[in-house]
Amino acid sequence: MIRVLGGLLLVLALALGFWAYLRADAVLTFAGLAGMCR
Repeated sequence: MIRVLGGLLLVLALALGFWAYLRADAVLTFAGLAGMCR
C-alpha cells in the first residue's frame, strides 16, 4: 500500500512539474510576442 501511494505521489509530482513547465513556457512565449509587438 505504501509503495502504491508513493508511486501515485511520484506520478502526481511529475505531472504537476510538467504542467508548470508548459505554463512557464507559454507565459515566456506570450511575453516575448508582447515585447516584439511594442
